[in-house]
Parts: sequence; structure tokens; C-alpha cells
Amino acid sequence: MHTPATALETLTLLWDNYCDLAEHRDVSFMSGDAIDWHVSNNTPLRPLRIALGLARQGFITSAWFLWESYAIERYKVLGATLRKKNHESTVDWVGLMLDSVGQRFVDREWFRNASSLRNLIAHAGGRVETDRDRLGLEQSKLAFSGIETWKDNYLALEHEHVAELKERIHIFICRTRNDDSVPAVDSLHARVVLGSRSPRTETMAESHPESPFTVRLRESIAQCLRLPRPYNPSDFRRAVDACGSDFVPRAKQMLREQLHDGLVRLTRGDALHLSMEWIIVNEPEWHGLFTDEERKLAASRLELTRAMARP
Repeated sequence: MHTPATALETLTLLWDNYCDLAEHRDVSFMSGDAIDWHVSNNTPLRPLRIALGLARQGFITSAWFLWESYAIERYKVLGATLRKKNHESTVDWVGLMLDSVGQRFVDREWFRNASSLRNLIAHAGGRVETDRDRLGLEQSKLAFSGIETWKDNYLALEHEHVAELKERIHIFICRTRNDDSVPAVDSLHARVVLGSRSPRTETMAESHPESPFTVRLRESIAQCLRLPRPYNPSDFRRAVDACGSDFVPRAKQMLREQLHDGLVRLTRGDALHLSMEWIIVNEPEWHGLFTDEERKLAASRLELTRAMARP
């Protein structure tokens, strides 16, 4: 039976696995040299698209199962005894159980629409062929904007659709905690930590809130995942996860290390503003945390990275 902590751990594990798969199969994650190689060798990229679609479908199916299992067991523990009626959707049943224990299902309508996407994947193999499938697709669009199909009628899922489901489940779990020792996590904080927290750090953060600078870096990590060409800064995220509640001491060390590939990648993707160095140099609220010398080091790293990224 899942607790809020184990549910969040499992959600993060599913997300990390998906991101690792996407980074190796999504053309948008490839370097320019890799794409040029495929073009020059006339290598078909369709298998990569199929593999990526399966990775996204896999996350959606697994995360939805996690949400259902957590929600049902959680409210049985809290005393909800309602039986699920024939043909009653799990979303509506969860909503009734929440009502019976005095809690409100804020995103009930969103989850009701999102269940149509889950059903298309689980029951139709992600292919839209019948009138019923097309009706399900239209309902899915109410939760996930921009969902379309390829010419072969398979769902054309995007990274943003997967991230949206992950975010909603994360917020649901955080809102439905029933432990008075754990401060409530609002939607904004849930968005900040989206896709960037390990199980170890999740447990730690329940008793030791993260410093504002650490939260700011987590926000930057989440923004990397939402770029037009999404980037998963996995090494940097692991460093933030391992630092505890305050990343400032580790940041000071990193300023004296060699340049990381991720910094160059952000520069080439016109997203250097999401780097730790840019934040240290350009956001005044953090200037007091770093010496003049450390801010100069950060500025020098930015200039060196720009020079390395030039063609």
C-alpha cells in the first residue's frame, strides 16, 4: 500500500526512466552532428519516433495505474467505504470517496478528460480508428492540448503531454497528504519540483525545507524539460538531489570545476538563462550568497561557454 512518500518516490522513478528513454530516442535531444549523420546515411528516423511514442505511452499507463492505486488505497485508509458501481469511472469514484472524508478533488474534471487518453492507450493500443476512439481523442484534448494523430492513426504524443500528467499526479499526492507534520505543498511548489526530485531528497525535504536558491535551481531544471527542444539535465539534477536542502556550498565548488557539457548544450539551445551561472550573475537576489570573485568566475564560465558553442 502506497503512502504519499512512496507514491512520490515511485512517480519520480517512472519519470526518470521515461526521461532517460526520451533522451536517447527523441530527435530533439540529438546533437546536430547526430542528425546530420542520419540524414547523410539516409537512416529512417521513423523507428525512433515509434520507440519514443511507446516510451510516452508507457509512462502514461504506468503513472495512471500508480495514481489509481494510491487514490483508492489512500481513502480506504481514511475511512472511505463507498463501493464502486458498475460502469462508474475510477475518477468519479475517487471524487466521491474524497467527498466522503471531507476533501475536495480539485482536478476532477481534468482527470476525467485525461482518462480518455489512458483508455485510448490501454484499450486501443494508442491508435484512433473507430468513432468511439475519435470521441475519446476529442475528450483527451480537453486535458492535453494539441494532441493529434500521425498519418497511420497512432497518437502523436508530445513531451508536454507526459509532463502535464506527471505534474497533475504530483499535485494530487501533495494535496492529499494527511500528515500534520508535513507542510502542505501548493500548486506552485509542485510545479517547481516537477521532474527534478529524487526519492532521497523527497523524504529529506519533508522535514528540512529547501533554501530559496535550491528551489530556484529546481525551477530552472523543470523549465529545461519544457523547452521547445526539451533537455533533461540529469547530472545537474542528481547534484542538486544529493546536496540536501542548500545547494549554495556545492554551487561554489562547481564554479571552480571544468565546464560541464550541459552548459554548452544550453548555450547552443539558446537557453543559457536557465544555467546556474546565469542565475548567479544576473539575478540580484542571490548576489549576497556569493562573493565578488565567485560571481566573476560564473561570468567567465558563461563567456567561455559562448565561445565554445560558436560554430
